[in-house]
Amino acid sequence: MLSHIRRCFSFSQKLTFTDPNALKIPTFRCIDENGLPLKGAEVYIDAVSKSLLMDIYKTMVEVREFDTIFYDLQRQGKVSFYMQNTGEEGLQAGTAAALDKDDWICPQYRELGLFFWRGFDIQLASHQMYGNKLDLGEGKQMPVHYGCNAAKIQHVSSPLATQIPQAAGLGYGLKIRGEQNICVCFYGEGAASEGDAHAGLNFAATTKAHTLFVCRNNKYAISTPITDQFASDGIAPRGVGYGMPSIRADGNDVFAAYNAVKESRKLVLSTPGPVLLEFMTYRVGHHSTSDDSTRYRTKEEIEFYKNVDNPILRTEKFMMHAGWLDFDPVQYAKDVRERVLKAKTVAEHIEFPKWTVMFSNVYDKLTPELERQQEEMKKHLEKYGDKYHIEKHEAV
Repeated sequence: MLSHIRRCFSFSQKLTFTDPNALKIPTFRCIDENGLPLKGAEVYIDAVSKSLLMDIYKTMVEVREFDTIFYDLQRQGKVSFYMQNTGEEGLQAGTAAALDKDDWICPQYRELGLFFWRGFDIQLASHQMYGNKLDLGEGKQMPVHYGCNAAKIQHVSSPLATQIPQAAGLGYGLKIRGEQNICVCFYGEGAASEGDAHAGLNFAATTKAHTLFVCRNNKYAISTPITDQFASDGIAPRGVGYGMPSIRADGNDVFAAYNAVKESRKLVLSTPGPVLLEFMTYRVGHHSTSDDSTRYRTKEEIEFYKNVDNPILRTEKFMMHAGWLDFDPVQYAKDVRERVLKAKTVAEHIEFPKWTVMFSNVYDKLTPELERQQEEMKKHLEKYGDKYHIEKHEAV
């Protein structure tokens, strides 16, 4: 045992310090901002067929249109909260396309594209936003906190980084059971500063968990820019520090996103052990509807990522250069918008869940305190039940 421990380290008689910038990881990309293929990336571009690229594109547009409508609905007071995905649609759809349908997902709160790709569609997302009785979460979660057991996507949690140690454990479980699937964990560069991030990454590395950690470096943690988040070369080098392979990719390039995830997945299963993937992207919208990003960043910066380095526009330009743009993008966006509006209309007219679900499916057995609260709620609804948009027979 002692010899094994001693072999983990080497010795030197020269006192030296490692340069803090000794490790610089390049950003993998396949196409430029104009949608033109980059020399040397041909094999990666050829890995994405026309039909697959079209599916990726459709998913990105669905996310954008859903974002636009529900952001506006929140501003109108129709829903209480929203978090936009705008600017990050490419890494979402590219990742989803590269995974096996039985791989597990531990999301943060900006992964709507993965939900749409896996069958949690616009209508289900609309039900969740309104918290009605068809919401899979039974109205227990605040808006945008989606989850779907059938799609193998864990429910979104508000506290930052809680999903990271959970993903490490889930990936370890997949490994010890000998399954050929992985767990993919998403988090932002802001969440990477949380204690749970360091504990989770280290746990996964030492147990050789089947986990792919995906950091969405979108330049801001709410109002905190990356210059105040870390002094190192981004988040990717941290994976090396914990003893796992790491890669950085252009998250606004769907070809780079697809291939980076596809190869990372192979590496997780073949090594075996976790991999850290840092996507360089940008949050075009506000952090949430509780934020005003114009107070801490310039209009010019936002406009560049909205109109130039935009994953949807870059994909459209590629398809145009390749002769694959055989449809009208504007008309397609209008068609998707109509679908979202119809789904919204359906969702907003459906009653809220039965009031009793507030107390069910959380604890195996109600605590005395919850039993008391349930009885108080029952008496309250017997008197004021007609004031609530719920199933009337449940109020008494």
